[in-house]
Amino acid sequence: MIDFDLDRPRVSTAADITLVSRGVTVTGRVDSSDADRVIVGPAGDGPMLVADTVAAGDPAELYWIGGQEEWTLAGTVAEAEAACSVCTFS
Repeated sequence: MIDFDLDRPRVSTAADITLVSRGVTVTGRVDSSDADRVIVGPAGDGPMLVADTVAAGDPAELYWIGGQEEWTLAGTVAEAEAACSVCTFS
């Protein structure tokens, strides 16, 4: 059983996404979250990242606040759409 406050962020949660190998961190919003994937979109207007900054397979780390704690989830970028207006993180 997944505890969404601990293991995965809840939908609409603000989250920081760090592209580990590039040293870039951006803030996004969780659009979808389940046991296999977390889909993150931009927190405001426009893309989170420029197209040449992120690619499928890039190592990434997701950071969010859940309950009273700070949490991280290591993974990779599964896909990036429209200059990373949406990134799928698994």
